[in-house]
Amino acid sequence: MSKKNESIARPIIMVSGDKGGVGKSTVSVNMIEWLLGFEERINLIDTDLTNPDVYAIYKKESRVNTMPPEEIDIDETDAGGWIQLAKFANNNPETLVINMKAGSKLSLDKFHDNVVGMFEAINRPLILIWVLNIQRQSVVLLLDALENLPKLHSVIAVKNLKNGFENEFFLWDQKKKTNETLLKANITEILFPRVHASISIKVIDEKHRINDLLNDPTYDQIDRANLKKWHEQASRSFNSIKEMLAL
Repeated sequence: MSKKNESIARPIIMVSGDKGGVGKSTVSVNMIEWLLGFEERINLIDTDLTNPDVYAIYKKESRVNTMPPEEIDIDETDAGGWIQLAKFANNNPETLVINMKAGSKLSLDKFHDNVVGMFEAINRPLILIWVLNIQRQSVVLLLDALENLPKLHSVIAVKNLKNGFENEFFLWDQKKKTNETLLKANITEILFPRVHASISIKVIDEKHRINDLLNDPTYDQIDRANLKKWHEQASRSFNSIKEMLAL
């Protein structure tokens, strides 16, 4: 395990897409497993109150510091959830992964000034990982996020291949070359590998850590081999953006 430079502020990595079903949780889970390969300890916030799958997987993991999603309720009624998130980030300096719930746009729009002020006060690199699908709304929501989020250290667009083949993201491919906001954001793009349904069920629905399954001799050999391949492919994508993640 490599030793990090403690004098450098550790990043806040926000995994979003603002739509349900695009694959935010599977990206977050793979990101966490990848980070644990070289970070001694990380922080996790899962803002999804309805299906807090990422929190459920890691809530008992000693190297992952987290808190129940209901204590960070991000909605449009008040800014309390954002305040709790900012306090958690300020009090826990290790790398923080935030799995953002779908529909957080309304809250961000309403409390934009509060959110920007709090993240500026924390003064840590904020990275946006945006999980794309092939629909136009995915790009529209990203544009809105870029207008409303605090200053970003970097933006990573993830083509999640469970949502379509690489060439089916043509709406995104067109917009990224012509839209002024996207060009200004200097977005880096990565591919996230398609996952077999049986693996997704085992990891997300049944709440198992990837690393635990890979080391479980009772886990089906074929599924274990496919899980290993999937996670290795995801890790290679993350390795390609490690510098952009301020790690």
